[in-house]
Amino acid sequence: MRIDSCRNCGNALEVKKYCQVCTQPIQFLCSQCAHYADDPIHSVCDLKLHIGKQSVA
Repeated sequence: MRIDSCRNCGNALEVKKYCQVCTQPIQFLCSQCAHYADDPIHSVCDLKLHIGKQSVA
């Protein structure tokens, strides 16, 4: 599920932080109420999983 609006006030969220591995947005900030939200989908970053498998092999 993609994060598009603040769960606290409904305002649009701004990207606050990007993943250093795949550059996908991982943290969002609401400019109206200052509520932070993390992207729950990003925890399964395909690139991160791929790199982890290479280091184990």
